[in-house]
Amino acid sequence: MGKWIKENWFKTGIFSLTLICGSSVGYYYIFFLPSQLRSQEINRLTVECRNLGEKIEKKINPPDLLPGIIPAAPEFYYNPKLNKCFYCGGHDGVTEERFIMDVYTNQTITQYGIPRGNLQDFPKEHIEELYEAKKDFEKDKAELFRGNTFVPEEIKRWMKKAEENLKKFEATELSKINGYKF
Repeated sequence: MGKWIKENWFKTGIFSLTLICGSSVGYYYIFFLPSQLRSQEINRLTVECRNLGEKIEKKINPPDLLPGIIPAAPEFYYNPKLNKCFYCGGHDGVTEERFIMDVYTNQTITQYGIPRGNLQDFPKEHIEELYEAKKDFEKDKAELFRGNTFVPEEIKRWMKKAEENLKKFEATELSKINGYKF
């Protein structure tokens, strides 16, 4: 065997080099390139998801919301396994409300609402159902979003508007009559 290698070292070297180069080129085209293209497609769909979600957010929570209604920070997530774009939104005010919507179909996937303030007028069972719905919502959100969310850069604008709305509401007679404290 050693004699054969000495006599055919050039052929062996060319064969080894061809095998290494061929394997590298094959890996690039069969594994690496398709994964890069899929990653680029997911990034494109993520940006598209955010843009579509922001348009819906502007319709649901226009800048001229009623005083005392504070929009929740919007969250957007493209789930590549489900090929769906999710938008999580809601608002706080007299009630705390949250929902998750499929942006592509405009269907609400899950939601909950809990009244704020004095809950003594509600039956205990009803209050437990409301909080159970909130737990179910959080569980569904964790499953759909898989811990990945995109919170828009505009969050400071939303928080500023929310603070302005809260100040306007606190200045109204309605808040003084009902004794709402946030």
